[in-house]
Amino acid sequence: MQTIKICNVIPGMMNAEIIGIIGKIITKEYSGKKGSGKLCSLMLTDETGSVRVVLWNDEISRVEGAKEGDALRVRGFVKQGMFGPEIMLGKEGFAEVTERGPDKIRIADLREGHKPDVRAALVWLFESSPFYDICPKCGVSLKGGEYKCVAHGEVQPGYALRVSGVIDDGTGSMRCVFFKENAERILGADAEKAKDIVLRKGVTELFKNAQLREYIFSGRVRKNAIFDRIEFVVDKINEVDPVKEAKQMLSRFSS
Repeated sequence: MQTIKICNVIPGMMNAEIIGIIGKIITKEYSGKKGSGKLCSLMLTDETGSVRVVLWNDEISRVEGAKEGDALRVRGFVKQGMFGPEIMLGKEGFAEVTERGPDKIRIADLREGHKPDVRAALVWLFESSPFYDICPKCGVSLKGGEYKCVAHGEVQPGYALRVSGVIDDGTGSMRCVFFKENAERILGADAEKAKDIVLRKGVTELFKNAQLREYIFSGRVRKNAIFDRIEFVVDKINEVDPVKEAKQMLSRFSS
């Protein structure tokens, strides 16, 4: 049977077959008047959209070992769910992983010295003054309260932003640190605007518009000697684009 694009999936279809990239997997127990068991919900995405696939009890074994980023082929009937069309397998349906996505580096596996790309949610920011002194000519941090740069001598200090928070990918959580433009991006304000907000309304107001969501973080894991723990220093932030990811993988099936 020929596959269709997700944008063409509509309630009432009896044998809709699609290929999509798994974006999210949720498995949970359920209990009600008709009995109890296990439910697995998968979000599949292709270049045209996303759709929820629901598997019940024994059906879940068909996707055992599947993970986010894998390509999944599914056939089933379509019903109208609370948030749009949903695909159920039924007696004639099937689900199978057709291609494995790249293995992600998990926060639970990170160690000092690693330089990974991590897909995780920024779940918390510590509300404290984000400003630190820098040399206005080269941007180097001025330490110890002395306004003296190694390269430029005595300087009138400038300032940049530094923000700490917590990232979580479901396997673990880790303290993270953002500097300069990365901190500005997370706070939604550059250093000048941030300074103005703090002076007029306080630190809490600055953090109200923080961009807490899922990203792909690139950086390095270092040991924080003061607190005796490892932390993730973010060097680059990329947006998560499931549609783009789906296009790249699904292009292999178009030929």
